[in-house]
Amino acid sequence: MKEVSDDKQLGRLTLMHRNALRLLNLVNQLLDFRKSEVAGLHLTPAEGDIVAFVRHICASFLMLSEKKNIHLTFYSAVESLNMLFDEDKMGKVVMNLLSNAVKFTPEGGKIDVHISESRRSNGFAYIEFRVSDTGIGMSSDFMKRLYLPFEQETDDMARNKVGSGLGLSIVYSLVQIMGGTIDAKSEKNRGTTFTVVIPLRLAAPDGDGDTEI
Repeated sequence: MKEVSDDKQLGRLTLMHRNALRLLNLVNQLLDFRKSEVAGLHLTPAEGDIVAFVRHICASFLMLSEKKNIHLTFYSAVESLNMLFDEDKMGKVVMNLLSNAVKFTPEGGKIDVHISESRRSNGFAYIEFRVSDTGIGMSSDFMKRLYLPFEQETDDMARNKVGSGLGLSIVYSLVQIMGGTIDAKSEKNRGTTFTVVIPLRLAAPDGDGDTEI
């Protein structure tokens, strides 16, 4: 891709690259699902800018969203925020939610990604990550089974969308491992909003561990 100057050829290579990454992500999800059943998953946090990290993932979906004529917007209440987080696990959470939003939002729709910092009644600070779409939504019956593995919506509109039924199950497990929560609100033919809240952990000044604020 770095060696190609022709825009049309670069576009095809970019599409191939993105699809290869999506296949790799699916394989990793299957491995994570098996790992969570057998030995459990563990966090490997490192300090990084969570805002830049999520913005970069959103940018990787721009070509796909533009192809479907979907308006994808990213907004952060803060310009940057360094914190401790597991890039691999956080990346899978963000990619799964965005992938679902693009998949189930029809042409001409809208997807909003929002990051903000909040402080709860317990005194701790949290990062709130929200993905909202104007997609086909989910039935109340399916919402009860939303995070179960291999579960998929059964109506005609959702059945035409290819998927494994593992993504949201893994997202739920990963969010729990990160000490957070995930909440979903959806309405048929109106859209869906997923809100992920995780504790804001900063590196300790002496480098010995981490601290929550």
